[in-house]
Amino acid sequence: MLLFLFEFLSFAFSKWAHHSQCMTKNDIRGDKHGELRCTGPSCEIFCEKEFDHYGGPRKVNCKVHQDPLKKTQWNHQIGVCRPCVPIVPKDQGLVKKCRKSATTGIFNCQYTCKESNHVIMPPRRKTFLVGCRCRWKIDKQEICHWRRAKSNKIYDEEIQNWTCEPRKEIVFSKTPVGLPDNLESCSKAMQNNFGI
Repeated sequence: MLLFLFEFLSFAFSKWAHHSQCMTKNDIRGDKHGELRCTGPSCEIFCEKEFDHYGGPRKVNCKVHQDPLKKTQWNHQIGVCRPCVPIVPKDQGLVKKCRKSATTGIFNCQYTCKESNHVIMPPRRKTFLVGCRCRWKIDKQEICHWRRAKSNKIYDEEIQNWTCEPRKEIVFSKTPVGLPDNLESCSKAMQNNFGI
């Protein structure tokens, strides 16, 4: 009770209000595929695995309206949880390990090959990390996509067609390129020319 009173008073004299003042309008709620967590002026939606926020930001704040008749309102309409495109790689050698970030709430998956001497093709990488992300100002049809951090490129179809292939080793020839095969005879010729 004291904590609630402290939070309420700390926002009373700022442009932000305690989230409880905006909650009275019932215009924000949890989602069946996510959990709404609120503290201070903010409410944030945490979606379950393979879902991300869609149609609005993950986090919103309760602000004091300049018009005293309107009192308080959310600075944005919070997003709702929508699924990412399901991915089933065709190559059985491609392994997917996923976990949800405790700080961002983003569900990330790292792809690797079962065989340690194999690489993912065509990206030619040992590992590849993607996350279930919605770009709520770009994505349509209420679906999210698999993307790398800070990128709008969609990897949904690409991942399904990846393969694991043996890493190609670079083999160097015993004689460096550009030197003659008869290197020893050249050395003797130089010694004779200089009288060594």
